[in-house]
Amino acid sequence: MGDKLILRDLVKQFGAVTAVDHINLSIAPGKLFSFLGPSGCGKTTTLRMIAGLETPDGGEIVVDGAVLSDKKHVTLPEKRNMGMMFQSYAVWPHMTVFDNVAYGLKLKKINRSDMQKKVNETLDLVGLSQYAERFPTQLSGGQQQRVALARALANEPAILLLDEPLCNLDAKLRENMRFEIRNLQQRLGITAVYVTHSQDEALAVSDEIVIMRDGKILQQGAPESIYANPNSSFVADFIGLINQLDAQVVSVEQSKTLVKLGNGQTLIAAKDDKQWKVGDHCKLLIRPENLMIDAWDQSKTYNSLDAQVERVSFTGSIVNYFLLFDGLDVSYRMQATPPVRFAQGQRMTCKFTPESCILTRD
Repeated sequence: MGDKLILRDLVKQFGAVTAVDHINLSIAPGKLFSFLGPSGCGKTTTLRMIAGLETPDGGEIVVDGAVLSDKKHVTLPEKRNMGMMFQSYAVWPHMTVFDNVAYGLKLKKINRSDMQKKVNETLDLVGLSQYAERFPTQLSGGQQQRVALARALANEPAILLLDEPLCNLDAKLRENMRFEIRNLQQRLGITAVYVTHSQDEALAVSDEIVIMRDGKILQQGAPESIYANPNSSFVADFIGLINQLDAQVVSVEQSKTLVKLGNGQTLIAAKDDKQWKVGDHCKLLIRPENLMIDAWDQSKTYNSLDAQVERVSFTGSIVNYFLLFDGLDVSYRMQATPPVRFAQGQRMTCKFTPESCILTRD
């Protein structure tokens, strides 16, 4: 089982720029947390401080009760019992696969028989046993990334750090590798921190997702929770496709909130935990997959919006309809399953439930 990782009031500054701004986080043993956010949000800087490659300007990094970093003291990376995978494969081209994986074990001066056994076990774990004597240049990109993963795992780290490890792979390899990494992390019970700018990766591999912007944590939670209940339009937009409609609160009732759009139409949103008042301006958010052509359950209440189809995009398992709602001058997206039922220029009526409507203040 991996170790518990705690970040306490962590700060990192580069000149006048605060890259990491007083963040607090507790990662339970054996869990995988993903840091997700745009470039420059502080996610990689946070990872580098966890690894010991950067010194905090404030706060602490604590692993199983031991302070590894604060503004006065930084435990060296090699003393932290952590493994790290980088964006680039960072494998040594002049070494065989076996020697790449054995590198950290040699530094620890492990005896040869134990080292050989451990390297062979790790290569078998990542499916590279048959490539032990090959050089990295003789491997595909996905295989080289597995070598990097094997090297990170060979030392039996308590914490695994992954810095956008799949960004150099093509789409299909990237998808396969994300599931392999998640499977290995769960099988081995390693605490892991995964930095990515890809919402798909974060949703696929994480126990929890941490969304960052401007050095701050905006929201933290399970993938399903953040996807279904984003606390801002920024989070909603970053964690998936979202339609945003400007609205104003016109009524707040026991189980629902009524809002009016710019075209004068009133829609119903299910009651949430925000304290809305009549007259408040808000954004009504709805996922493209929650817009429906047909309202199948006649026992439910549905909102509806009339629209003209601006264009259609078929991508195999999904049909994307880009729509112009009556009286609104912004294009919105609906996602439906095939077959294609509407063509460009045709009119349709979108249905969606109050429960699928998210109201935010920004």
